[in-house]
Amino acid sequence: MSFKKVFKILFILLLTAMFSCSKSNKKPLLKLSSNQLKKTSISSNMEESIKKGVNLIYCSTFQLAWNKLKTKIIGGNIKLRNQPPMVANLNKSLSTSRDISQSDYLAQAGYGKDGIIKKINSIIKNRFSGKFPLLTPLKNKTDIISYACLYKNLEFKNDFEKLTNKIIFISGKKSFKISGFGINKFVEKTHKKLSKQIRVNDYKNKDDFIICLLSKTKSDTIILAKISPQENMLQTIETVIHRIKTTKIKTSELKDDETLHIPKIDFDLTHSYPQLYEKRFLNKGFKKYSITKAVQNIRFKLNEKGAILKSDAKIMMKLTGAPSMEGPRKFVFNKPFLLMMKLKKGKYPYFALWIDNPELLVK
Repeated sequence: MSFKKVFKILFILLLTAMFSCSKSNKKPLLKLSSNQLKKTSISSNMEESIKKGVNLIYCSTFQLAWNKLKTKIIGGNIKLRNQPPMVANLNKSLSTSRDISQSDYLAQAGYGKDGIIKKINSIIKNRFSGKFPLLTPLKNKTDIISYACLYKNLEFKNDFEKLTNKIIFISGKKSFKISGFGINKFVEKTHKKLSKQIRVNDYKNKDDFIICLLSKTKSDTIILAKISPQENMLQTIETVIHRIKTTKIKTSELKDDETLHIPKIDFDLTHSYPQLYEKRFLNKGFKKYSITKAVQNIRFKLNEKGAILKSDAKIMMKLTGAPSMEGPRKFVFNKPFLLMMKLKKGKYPYFALWIDNPELLVK
């Protein structure tokens, strides 16, 4: 065998080895349909009950699409035949566009005959520059779509540290090793820049505290609360917001030797709401319509660089016929906790996540 042939074979083998190594070292993104998850639920509204051992995700895009369907198409609360309980909660419209910066979301509803798809796609192109897929045309002029999307990139000015050791996350009687970020051990001189990105809102003990992470986006905040949950997500959120407003904590910054350990989160989920499918409307003028599609996509990533949230939702309708502590504090999120992304001036968060098991955490 000639030298050139041997060199060529070795070169190919080297490339194959390099590709295999890079592929195996890359941690996979959790990208799947929500029905493939065993211990995670996605809710269309904030009043979903929190169950022990189960993660709960809420993003306001489905509520925004529902709100637009109510106001622009139906003209009032939506009424469905044999409607599921979620409809009553959605009709309350707790989350609104007032809780999000105008430049970060889109919510539109309309008929196929009025060119609604063209209008939505134009805004997606101009405002979000390829971050969301363009919608396909509606088949019939009488078809109705209500669509909402939201994009947030809360990037930290300075990257937090990658933790040298794994976080031992405790879920029930089991423990799991989880990748994390934060500050291994706070030293004022070393972590002066990072300290400006952290606010301690309330601290009772190592298993009961609330902090905020500040990004380059001054209007928004990332809230992390390691607390005992209330009966549902909304009550838990309101408890955290109340504690932040009424806290009497003397200092909002970390002190020497204190620790901040936050699990990395990375998922891309698609969720359908089949309980709404084929339900006929009872609203006057829409009794021949039924919901044919109700789906939501949620992409969320949290690490030492910041938090990225990308979500869209669509609802489609068709005509169918008819106290102070001694020593250093520990801010370690190694047990169930609440995470929220919230406009500082907004009433409710546009994203909330209750973590009670490691299914959504980066191993």
